[in-house]
Amino acid sequence: MSTPRARPSTTCTPSAVSALGFVIDDFGAGYSSLAYLADLPIHGIKLAHGFLRGLDDSTHANSIILPALISLSHDLDLTVTAAGVETAAQVRRLTTLGCDFGQGFHLGHPTTAEHTAELLL
Repeated sequence: MSTPRARPSTTCTPSAVSALGFVIDDFGAGYSSLAYLADLPIHGIKLAHGFLRGLDDSTHANSIILPALISLSHDLDLTVTAAGVETAAQVRRLTTLGCDFGQGFHLGHPTTAEHTAELLL
């Protein structure tokens, strides 16, 4: 006769969820909604890489949308990560806009867990 195993809890309190630090990935693409920013216990958003297209072209809609999303997120005390950063010009513009973090080939290529550990030591 075997001893029954304890089952993992599938219940999470709101304070436990809040402490985890969730970030909405690929925000602004697919099914993401501005309502999520107010309704979900999140700590930040990672903007879809498409928002970086036309960033330095004042006639492109993204040159208006991206600063507004960064400002709105900061007003809600959320961090903002820009995905798909591929040029130094994008880094400069995102820095000027107050974007908190960036992710993309200009900043670093995918690597192994071992190499990441070496970088952190």
